Amino acid sequence: RNSNNQYFTIDHIGGVQTGVWQHYALTYDGSFMRLFIDGVQVDSLTASGQLGNSTGDIQIGYSEWNGGASGVPDRFELLGQLDEVGLWNRKLETEEIQCIKNTRISESSNGLLAYFNFNQGLPASDNTSLTSIQNSLPTGNANLSGFALNGSSSNFVQGNTYGVNTAIVQSGNSLIIPNINASYQWLNCNTNLLIPGAINQSYTPNVNGNYAALITQCGITDTSDCFIINTVGLDELEKDSEILMYPNPATSTFTIKLPSSAELFQVRIFNRIGELVSSKIVQGNEMIVNDISNLSSGSYTVEVKSENGNWQKKLVVLQ
Repeated sequence: RNSNNQYFTIDHIGGVQTGVWQHYALTYDGSFMRLFIDGVQVDSLTASGQLGNSTGDIQIGYSEWNGGASGVPDRFELLGQLDEVGLWNRKLETEEIQCIKNTRISESSNGLLAYFNFNQGLPASDNTSLTSIQNSLPTGNANLSGFALNGSSSNFVQGNTYGVNTAIVQSGNSLIIPNINASYQWLNCNTNLLIPGAINQSYTPNVNGNYAALITQCGITDTSDCFIINTVGLDELEKDSEILMYPNPATSTFTIKLPSSAELFQVRIFNRIGELVSSKIVQGNEMIVNDISNLSSGSYTVEVKSENGNWQKKLVVLQ
Protein backbone atom coordinates (compact mmCIF):
# COMPACT_ATOMS: atom_id res chain seq x y z
CA ARG A 1 0.00 0.00 0.00
CA ASN A 2 1.46 3.36 -0.98
CA SER A 3 1.13 6.74 0.72
CA ASN A 4 -2.08 7.37 -1.27
CA ASN A 5 -3.66 4.26 0.26
CA GLN A 6 -3.49 2.34 -3.03
CA TYR A 7 -2.98 -1.41 -2.82
CA PHE A 8 -0.64 -3.37 -5.10
CA THR A 9 -0.71 -7.13 -4.62
CA ILE A 10 1.35 -9.83 -6.35
CA ASP A 11 -0.78 -12.97 -6.54
CA HIS A 12 1.86 -15.55 -7.36
CA ILE A 13 0.75 -19.14 -7.82
CA GLY A 14 3.36 -21.85 -7.40
CA GLY A 15 6.78 -21.95 -5.86
CA VAL A 16 5.61 -22.52 -2.30
CA GLN A 17 6.99 -25.70 -0.75
CA THR A 18 5.74 -27.14 2.52
CA GLY A 19 7.98 -28.63 5.16
CA VAL A 20 11.14 -26.77 4.05
CA TRP A 21 12.57 -23.31 4.65
CA GLN A 22 12.35 -20.94 1.68
CA HIS A 23 13.74 -17.45 1.17
CA TYR A 24 11.33 -14.71 0.02
CA ALA A 25 12.19 -11.15 -0.99
CA LEU A 26 9.95 -8.34 -2.28
CA THR A 27 11.51 -5.24 -3.88
CA TYR A 28 10.13 -1.94 -5.16
CA ASP A 29 11.97 0.63 -7.30
CA GLY A 30 9.21 3.21 -7.81
CA SER A 31 7.85 1.51 -10.94
CA PHE A 32 7.82 -2.23 -10.32
CA MET A 33 7.36 -4.64 -7.45
CA ARG A 34 9.36 -7.84 -7.86
CA LEU A 35 8.97 -11.11 -5.97
CA PHE A 36 11.96 -13.43 -5.47
CA ILE A 37 11.80 -16.99 -4.13
CA ASP A 38 15.10 -18.61 -3.13
CA GLY A 39 17.05 -15.90 -4.94
CA VAL A 40 15.15 -16.16 -8.25
CA GLN A 41 12.64 -13.59 -9.52
CA VAL A 42 9.32 -15.36 -10.06
CA ASP A 43 6.85 -12.49 -10.55
CA SER A 44 6.52 -8.71 -10.91
CA LEU A 45 3.84 -6.02 -10.94
CA THR A 46 3.64 -2.41 -12.11
CA ALA A 47 3.25 -0.11 -9.10
CA SER A 48 3.56 3.57 -8.23
CA GLY A 49 3.69 6.02 -5.37
CA GLN A 50 5.80 6.31 -2.26
CA LEU A 51 6.14 3.77 0.50
CA GLY A 52 5.58 5.71 3.68
CA ASN A 53 3.05 5.99 6.46
CA SER A 54 3.71 8.02 9.58
CA THR A 55 0.85 6.46 11.56
CA GLY A 56 0.50 2.84 10.42
CA ASP A 57 2.42 -0.15 11.74
CA ILE A 58 4.43 -2.67 9.75
CA GLN A 59 2.88 -6.05 10.46
CA ILE A 60 4.81 -9.29 9.96
CA GLY A 61 2.82 -12.47 9.43
CA TYR A 62 -0.52 -10.65 9.60
CA SER A 63 -1.96 -7.79 7.57
CA GLU A 64 -5.38 -6.14 7.56
CA TRP A 65 -6.73 -4.48 4.43
CA ASN A 66 -10.01 -2.98 3.26
CA GLY A 67 -10.34 -5.06 0.13
CA GLY A 68 -13.44 -7.00 1.14
CA ALA A 69 -16.37 -6.72 -1.27
CA SER A 70 -18.70 -5.60 1.53
CA GLY A 71 -16.25 -3.04 2.87
CA VAL A 72 -15.56 -5.16 5.96
CA PRO A 73 -11.83 -5.30 6.76
CA ASP A 74 -10.23 -8.48 5.53
CA ARG A 75 -6.80 -9.81 6.40
CA PHE A 76 -3.86 -11.90 5.29
CA GLU A 77 -2.37 -14.41 7.73
CA LEU A 78 0.81 -16.43 7.43
CA LEU A 79 0.14 -20.09 8.13
CA GLY A 80 3.70 -21.19 8.61
CA GLN A 81 6.98 -20.28 10.28
CA LEU A 82 9.07 -17.12 9.96
CA ASP A 83 12.74 -16.31 10.47
CA GLU A 84 15.33 -13.68 9.46
CA VAL A 85 13.23 -10.63 8.50
CA GLY A 86 14.86 -7.45 7.15
CA LEU A 87 13.57 -4.08 5.92
CA TRP A 88 15.53 -1.70 3.69
CA ASN A 89 14.89 1.85 2.46
CA ARG A 90 16.07 0.93 -1.03
CA LYS A 91 15.68 -1.74 -3.67
CA LEU A 92 17.97 -4.74 -3.27
CA GLU A 93 19.70 -6.01 -6.40
CA THR A 94 19.39 -9.65 -7.45
CA GLU A 95 23.00 -10.39 -6.44
CA GLU A 96 22.38 -9.00 -2.96
CA ILE A 97 19.24 -11.10 -2.52
CA GLN A 98 21.11 -14.24 -3.56
CA CYS A 99 23.94 -13.36 -1.20
CA ILE A 100 21.57 -12.91 1.76
CA LYS A 101 19.78 -16.14 0.88
CA ASN A 102 23.07 -18.07 0.96
CA THR A 103 24.41 -16.46 4.17
CA ARG A 104 22.32 -14.09 6.30
CA ILE A 105 21.56 -10.39 6.63
CA SER A 106 24.53 -8.22 7.55
CA GLU A 107 23.79 -5.53 10.13
CA SER A 108 26.04 -3.18 8.09
CA SER A 109 24.04 -3.65 4.87
CA ASN A 110 23.47 -0.31 3.12
CA GLY A 111 19.98 1.07 3.78
CA LEU A 112 18.98 -1.58 6.30
CA LEU A 113 16.32 -0.14 8.63
CA ALA A 114 15.42 -3.19 10.73
CA TYR A 115 16.62 -6.78 11.15
CA PHE A 116 14.80 -9.38 13.23
CA ASN A 117 16.57 -12.75 13.60
CA PHE A 118 14.05 -14.25 16.09
CA ASN A 119 16.84 -15.75 18.20
CA GLN A 120 15.88 -14.67 21.71
CA GLY A 121 13.25 -17.36 22.38
CA LEU A 122 13.73 -21.08 23.04
CA PRO A 123 11.99 -23.52 20.65
CA ALA A 124 8.81 -25.11 22.05
CA SER A 125 9.57 -23.74 25.53
CA ASP A 126 7.95 -21.28 27.92
CA ASN A 127 8.64 -17.89 26.34
CA THR A 128 5.69 -16.07 27.90
CA SER A 129 8.02 -13.52 29.51
CA LEU A 130 8.90 -12.17 26.07
CA THR A 131 6.72 -9.35 24.79
CA SER A 132 8.70 -8.24 21.75
CA ILE A 133 11.09 -9.38 19.02
CA GLN A 134 14.53 -7.84 19.34
CA ASN A 135 15.74 -5.66 16.49
CA SER A 136 19.45 -6.06 15.71
CA LEU A 137 19.48 -2.35 14.81
CA PRO A 138 18.67 0.54 17.19
CA THR A 139 15.46 1.43 15.35
CA GLY A 140 12.95 -0.18 17.71
CA ASN A 141 11.78 -3.68 18.58
CA ALA A 142 8.63 -5.37 17.26
CA ASN A 143 5.72 -6.23 19.54
CA LEU A 144 4.46 -9.80 19.75
CA SER A 145 0.68 -10.10 19.50
CA GLY A 146 -1.60 -13.14 19.63
CA PHE A 147 1.08 -15.76 20.34
CA ALA A 148 0.76 -18.46 22.98
CA LEU A 149 4.58 -18.48 23.44
CA ASN A 150 4.39 -21.83 25.19
CA GLY A 151 4.35 -25.33 23.73
CA SER A 152 4.99 -26.65 20.25
CA SER A 153 2.74 -24.23 18.31
CA SER A 154 2.27 -20.45 18.24
CA ASN A 155 5.75 -20.18 19.66
CA PHE A 156 9.43 -19.97 18.78
CA VAL A 157 10.68 -22.85 16.61
CA GLN A 158 14.04 -24.25 15.57
CA GLY A 159 15.00 -21.95 12.71
CA ASN A 160 17.06 -22.58 9.63
CA THR A 161 20.88 -22.52 9.79
CA TYR A 162 22.27 -19.31 8.32
CA GLY A 163 25.81 -18.10 7.86
CA VAL A 164 28.92 -18.41 5.76
CA ASN A 165 29.97 -21.86 4.58
CA THR A 166 33.14 -22.42 6.62
CA ALA A 167 33.91 -25.98 5.51
CA ILE A 168 37.60 -26.83 4.97
CA VAL A 169 39.06 -29.87 3.22
CA GLN A 170 42.43 -31.15 4.46
CA SER A 171 44.70 -32.82 1.90
CA GLY A 172 48.05 -33.78 3.36
CA ASN A 173 49.67 -30.61 4.63
CA SER A 174 47.30 -28.37 2.64
CA LEU A 175 44.01 -26.83 3.74
CA ILE A 176 41.47 -25.94 1.06
CA ILE A 177 38.26 -23.87 1.31
CA PRO A 178 35.55 -25.10 -1.12
CA ASN A 179 33.60 -21.81 -0.81
CA ILE A 180 34.75 -19.93 -3.94
CA ASN A 181 32.54 -16.82 -3.59
CA ALA A 182 34.35 -15.34 -0.61
CA SER A 183 37.54 -13.74 0.66
CA TYR A 184 39.92 -15.46 3.04
CA GLN A 185 42.38 -14.86 5.88
CA TRP A 186 44.21 -17.77 7.51
CA LEU A 187 45.11 -17.69 11.18
CA ASN A 188 47.12 -19.62 13.76
CA CYS A 189 44.74 -21.18 16.29
CA ASN A 190 47.49 -21.61 18.89
CA THR A 191 48.31 -17.88 18.97
CA ASN A 192 45.00 -16.47 17.60
CA LEU A 193 47.11 -14.31 15.27
CA LEU A 194 46.48 -13.68 11.57
CA ILE A 195 49.10 -15.09 9.21
CA PRO A 196 50.47 -12.23 7.07
CA GLY A 197 49.86 -12.73 3.36
CA ALA A 198 47.82 -15.92 3.84
CA ILE A 199 44.73 -14.74 1.96
CA ASN A 200 44.30 -17.42 -0.71
CA GLN A 201 41.64 -20.12 -0.95
CA SER A 202 44.20 -22.73 0.10
CA TYR A 203 47.03 -22.68 2.62
CA THR A 204 50.03 -24.95 3.07
CA PRO A 205 51.90 -24.13 6.31
CA ASN A 206 55.66 -24.54 6.55
CA VAL A 207 55.57 -25.47 10.24
CA ASN A 208 53.41 -27.85 12.21
CA GLY A 209 50.54 -26.22 14.05
CA ASN A 210 46.82 -25.65 14.38
CA TYR A 211 45.20 -23.52 11.66
CA ALA A 212 41.82 -22.01 10.72
CA ALA A 213 40.44 -19.43 8.30
CA LEU A 214 38.32 -16.31 8.51
CA ILE A 215 35.91 -16.53 5.58
CA THR A 216 34.04 -13.39 4.50
CA GLN A 217 31.02 -13.48 2.21
CA CYS A 218 28.34 -10.84 1.63
CA GLY A 219 29.71 -8.71 4.46
CA ILE A 220 29.53 -11.62 6.94
CA THR A 221 32.71 -13.08 8.46
CA ASP A 222 32.72 -16.48 10.15
CA THR A 223 35.60 -18.62 11.43
CA SER A 224 36.20 -22.22 10.41
CA ASP A 225 37.13 -25.06 12.73
CA CYS A 226 40.81 -25.44 13.57
CA PHE A 227 42.82 -28.12 11.76
CA ILE A 228 45.98 -29.79 13.04
CA ILE A 229 48.95 -29.99 10.65
CA ASN A 230 51.65 -32.22 12.13
CA THR A 231 53.40 -33.81 9.15
CA VAL A 232 55.56 -30.91 7.95
CA GLY A 233 59.21 -31.90 7.41
CA LEU A 234 58.84 -35.68 7.67
CA ASP A 235 60.60 -36.62 4.46
CA GLU A 236 64.23 -37.03 5.54
CA LEU A 237 63.72 -39.25 8.56
CA GLU A 238 60.80 -41.13 6.98
CA LYS A 239 62.69 -42.19 3.84
CA ASP A 240 65.21 -44.40 5.56
CA SER A 241 64.23 -44.46 9.22
CA GLU A 242 65.79 -46.73 11.80
CA ILE A 243 63.36 -45.52 14.44
CA LEU A 244 61.20 -48.18 16.03
CA MET A 245 58.30 -47.73 18.45
CA TYR A 246 56.63 -50.52 20.45
CA PRO A 247 54.26 -51.75 21.77
CA ASN A 248 51.40 -50.05 19.97
CA PRO A 249 48.75 -49.98 21.41
CA ALA A 250 50.45 -49.29 24.74
CA THR A 251 49.32 -49.05 28.36
CA SER A 252 51.73 -47.75 31.00
CA THR A 253 54.93 -47.39 28.89
CA PHE A 254 56.19 -47.63 25.33
CA THR A 255 59.72 -47.75 23.90
CA ILE A 256 61.38 -45.80 21.10
CA LYS A 257 64.60 -47.13 19.55
CA LEU A 258 66.60 -44.30 17.98
CA PRO A 259 69.14 -44.76 15.16
CA SER A 260 72.88 -44.86 15.80
CA SER A 261 73.85 -41.21 15.73
CA ALA A 262 75.67 -38.61 17.78
CA GLU A 263 72.94 -36.05 17.15
CA LEU A 264 70.28 -35.03 19.62
CA PHE A 265 66.62 -35.94 19.16
CA GLN A 266 63.56 -34.22 20.54
CA VAL A 267 60.73 -36.62 21.43
CA ARG A 268 57.29 -35.04 21.81
CA ILE A 269 53.80 -36.46 22.34
CA PHE A 270 50.63 -34.59 21.23
CA ASN A 271 47.02 -35.41 22.03
CA ARG A 272 44.28 -35.57 19.39
CA ILE A 273 43.63 -31.80 19.48
CA GLY A 274 47.30 -30.92 19.02
CA GLU A 275 48.18 -30.11 22.64
CA LEU A 276 51.71 -31.02 23.77
CA VAL A 277 51.56 -33.53 26.65
CA SER A 278 55.21 -34.66 26.85
CA SER A 279 58.62 -33.48 25.61
CA LYS A 280 62.23 -34.60 26.15
CA ILE A 281 65.68 -34.26 24.53
CA VAL A 282 67.65 -37.51 24.11
CA GLN A 283 70.85 -38.78 22.49
CA GLY A 284 70.85 -41.01 19.42
CA ASN A 285 71.50 -44.77 19.69
CA GLU A 286 69.31 -45.02 22.78
CA MET A 287 66.31 -47.06 23.86
CA ILE A 288 63.85 -44.53 25.28
CA VAL A 289 61.21 -45.85 27.66
CA ASN A 290 58.34 -43.38 27.93
CA ASP A 291 55.99 -43.35 30.92
CA ILE A 292 52.41 -42.78 29.72
CA SER A 293 50.57 -43.99 32.81
CA ASN A 294 49.16 -40.48 33.31
CA LEU A 295 47.62 -40.32 29.84
CA SER A 296 43.98 -41.10 29.19
CA SER A 297 42.93 -43.72 26.65
CA GLY A 298 42.91 -42.37 23.13
CA SER A 299 44.94 -41.57 20.04
CA TYR A 300 48.20 -39.60 20.30
CA THR A 301 50.93 -38.48 17.90
CA VAL A 302 54.57 -39.27 18.75
CA GLU A 303 57.07 -36.95 17.04
CA VAL A 304 60.82 -37.45 16.87
CA LYS A 305 62.66 -34.39 15.59
CA SER A 306 66.30 -33.89 14.65
CA GLU A 307 68.38 -31.69 12.35
CA ASN A 308 67.62 -34.12 9.51
CA GLY A 309 63.86 -33.84 9.77
CA ASN A 310 60.87 -35.22 11.61
CA TRP A 311 59.42 -38.67 12.20
CA GLN A 312 55.87 -39.18 13.40
CA LYS A 313 53.65 -42.09 14.25
CA LYS A 314 50.23 -42.55 15.77
CA LEU A 315 50.16 -44.14 19.22
CA VAL A 316 47.06 -45.70 20.74
CA VAL A 317 46.93 -45.60 24.55
CA LEU A 318 44.70 -48.09 26.38
CA GLN A 319 44.25 -47.58 30.11
